[in-house]
Order: sequence, then structure tokens, then C-alpha cells
Amino acid sequence: MKPWRWLHGLLGLTLAGLLAWGGWVEYRELSELAPVNPAEVVDEVVAQLQQRALNAAKVDWPQARRTALETASSGRRRDLDLALDRLVRGLEDGHSFYLPVRSAVPMLASSASAEPQPLARLEAPVRGVSRLAVDAFSSLDAEQVRKAAAALRALALTLRRDATCGWLLDLTRNRGGNMFPMLQGLSPWLPEGDWLQFEDASGARVSLRRGADGIWLGAQRVSEPVADDAWPQGLPPRRVAVLLGAETASSGEMVALAFKALPHVLFFGRATAGLTSGNELLPLRNGGLIAMTTTRAVDRAGHVHHGSIAPDQAFGDDEAAALAAAAWVVQGCSPGG
Repeated sequence: MKPWRWLHGLLGLTLAGLLAWGGWVEYRELSELAPVNPAEVVDEVVAQLQQRALNAAKVDWPQARRTALETASSGRRRDLDLALDRLVRGLEDGHSFYLPVRSAVPMLASSASAEPQPLARLEAPVRGVSRLAVDAFSSLDAEQVRKAAAALRALALTLRRDATCGWLLDLTRNRGGNMFPMLQGLSPWLPEGDWLQFEDASGARVSLRRGADGIWLGAQRVSEPVADDAWPQGLPPRRVAVLLGAETASSGEMVALAFKALPHVLFFGRATAGLTSGNELLPLRNGGLIAMTTTRAVDRAGHVHHGSIAPDQAFGDDEAAALAAAAWVVQGCSPGG
């Protein structure tokens, strides 16, 4: 079976960060297969990890395979799960993980009838500056993703229209998940061109970019073009103060990097969690799933990230960071600001 598409922004066991464009029926059928040969599953996983995992070169694969085969030799599902979990943990990248079928199937179950999962909210202004908080988002359902992105985009457009100086983008509680509705929703604040790139172990890169024809991840379009997303001609960019914290992780960090190195953006707060890497999801014939870290994030300035994102102005207290960020935004309205 072919591996899943490029999928980025998974954070540990928050279980999200996937492109939610179908695949439900295919995966349900996969998860209902009769018991498989554990050795075949182990060999499949070893081959995929050895070929594409970011830290593959750091693992003794013959020894790792022997240990996994020994653990899984009983034929019991729980022992196969244990063997696969240990194989993935052996990468020691802090971001890869294995999900047994009991966790994978509920995660991928379609939830179109459920209440839309909240993604963003307006918080109380700070010194008169609007504050938009974008939090973690775990839904994988296409309709949920669409609704969340549309709601965030509406907020971003409203602030772009009404704010005089700029805004605060609060990512302090964004622990990750599906980065695509986050970035689709914030697209009215982002320019055309590369937002960030993902670099694999060989040095090959794929870009997440916005063009006149939509948002693209490499050769795959992940969002159709929207006419009023583009920044109006003649309107100067507003300042964006991005608030970061220790809980800003994975997809939250990807959102921050999409804004990094823009001339009208500064980061305030604390260093982030340091999961600045991209995961690819691999469905297995036993019904389990592996989220395999395959890339590192590269910002628009060309800097490859290997850990935490440092703020431009560091503060140990979130409120102090917000006050300083608001003061900087207001300064942009003053003469020469």
C-alpha cells in the first residue's frame, strides 16, 4: 500500500496534523483486515523508517529488527504493538510515534455531524490592540477543517479591515494538531510566496507556499484561491506581534514560522517547545498508524530549525509579553514607527 501524502505538524499524542481530504473508507477497510503475520508488519515498518525517517542513520537497524521480531513472535496483537512502538521510539526524535488500531480508528472516524471544533477566538484587547488566539486543532474531518478555517479567516479579515496599527497573534496555548486550517485561516495576514519549507535527511526541500492560485504544499494544492485573501494594493502591512510560550508546539510552531522574517512581524514571550519538524503518516496492514518524522522546518530566511523558536523579545511572564507586544504594535502608528 502506498504511504499517505505529505502530512506535517503532528504533536506527540495530540493525534492530529493530517490533511483531512478523504481516505476514510480506505482506512476503515484496512483496519478490519484479518490478523496478519507480525514479521511482515515489522519488516514493513523497518523498511519505511530506514528509508525515510529523519533520524534513520542513527539507528542500528539489523539489531532493531531482530529485537522487534523477537518481541512480536508470540503473534499477540499487544506484543506486535509493543514491538512497533519500540521501533519508532528508537528514532529518538521526540516527534515520531506509533498508534495501535484501537487509537487509530477512532481518530480517523469521520465526524461531519459533530459540533465544529473551536480553533480561534478574540480575547480582550491589550492597550487597545486586538488579540487573536489560535489554539490546537485535532479534527481530521474535511468538513470540520473547512469550517474551522473559514471561521478563522473571517476573524482575520475583520481585524485586517478594522485595526489601525496591527494585531497580537497569540499562539501560547497552541500545542499543535492540524496546521492547515490554522494557516488557511490566517492567509489574509500572509503574503504570496514561500511561507516555509520542509527539508528531509537528504537535503531535499518541499515548500508550503501561497500563490494566486491557492496554497500549495509541494505539488499538492491544499487550499483553493480566495479573492479577498490577498493584501489590498496600497494598504501598508499592519504590524503582527506573535506571542509564543513553552506550550507553543509542532503545528503552533509551524504557524509562527510562516510569519517569521517578515519585516512587520516580531515574536514576544518565551522559547517554544522545539518540535519544529514534519511528520508523515504511514497506515499499516495491522490497522495501526505510524507518525514518522521525516523533515525539519526551514523558515523564509533559509534557517533550518532543530529545536525551539526563540522570541525576538523574551519575557518570563505572558502578560508582560502581551503588554510589550501591544506597545510595539501601537508604535507602528506613530510618526516614523
